[in-house]
Amino acid sequence: MHLKLEQLEKIAKRALVEERNVEALRNEITRVLGPIVNTDLRIDELAYEVNNRLSVMRHTGRSLRESFRPRIIMAFSQHTNPEVRRMVASLAPVKNISRFAIDKNATVRAAAARRMPVILLKEMVRRHPRDENVKIIYRERLAEAKEEKERFTPYDGDALGDIVKQQSEPELSDVWYKTKARDLINQHDTRMIDYDWEEKAVKNFCNHTKATSGILIDYDKLLKLVRDTIKDHDDVTLERDALKELAASLIDDSIIEECSQPVMPIFEEQLDEVKDLLESDCGSSEYVRRGAALFNVQESRIPAAMHKYRLGEGRRQEIRVPMKGYLPHGGTFRSIDERALDRFVESWSSVRAHEGEPLRLGWVVDPSAEGAIGFTVELK
Repeated sequence: MHLKLEQLEKIAKRALVEERNVEALRNEITRVLGPIVNTDLRIDELAYEVNNRLSVMRHTGRSLRESFRPRIIMAFSQHTNPEVRRMVASLAPVKNISRFAIDKNATVRAAAARRMPVILLKEMVRRHPRDENVKIIYRERLAEAKEEKERFTPYDGDALGDIVKQQSEPELSDVWYKTKARDLINQHDTRMIDYDWEEKAVKNFCNHTKATSGILIDYDKLLKLVRDTIKDHDDVTLERDALKELAASLIDDSIIEECSQPVMPIFEEQLDEVKDLLESDCGSSEYVRRGAALFNVQESRIPAAMHKYRLGEGRRQEIRVPMKGYLPHGGTFRSIDERALDRFVESWSSVRAHEGEPLRLGWVVDPSAEGAIGFTVELK
């Protein structure tokens, strides 16, 4: 009994320390970011709001005027929630973020990669050869470094004066547009979707980015880059296929079988969890439960403005709605992923309708991280 009492005391002390740390973090967020961030949230929801704010500032070329106190932010460096660790990787002193280079969560590693010295980032790419997001960040950082060098070398006093006087309105670089065009292409299996899919994809991305972060994206410029990139890829593919056909016509089948190295690598078919979920015969409730686990869906409270529309007066049970999720395979949206997510939001809405709640759920590609999913909720 004495041992149990000691354990309870330790648990109570840890809870008290954690609550103090969270309260200190709330005050620090208000001090550095201002009242624009709602701090009256749980730690995971608070981290999500901070990460969104930092993403907006990053895309518009703004930086923090003050730094977060290391002692306060580092108190959450080993938190179990990846959104919290991503926040720490984005705000901790650079000398303390190397630990996040080997984090198991891709979005946390990406946050560290954006701030890590390029020489260390190169090593990070070597250690994570399959992390496409880190590779993209590495290429962006190299391009930015080259751009800066070209702008300021050789030194010219008048040119520097022009740079200082230039307008402060942020603009997205050509490198950013090219990278995003490749991202949109990678997020869609162009062999399995309708022709001119790119118009819808680019429009959805531009609208979502404007709605969530206020960033205006040049729709025509991004659409042109997407189409040009697809055309270049198709030209290379046609040339490669022609060479393969020519080789096949010149080489006897028996010789090919005896070769120690195959012409193309052979991949064993792997289990596709998304396909299994989509083809399952489960009902709406079970599909929502399994889908939430598969896509690592994070939830938040129902928006206050929708509370008054809930049916059934006197209900006390709090409705929580999906806020964010991630693809289980790490980053590239496929046609089957989109269909599985469509069924997920339809099932969720159906369950709520059965309970008398006039809510409809939707999903969008979240541009804040590779393979991230954003959810929207509205009244029917």
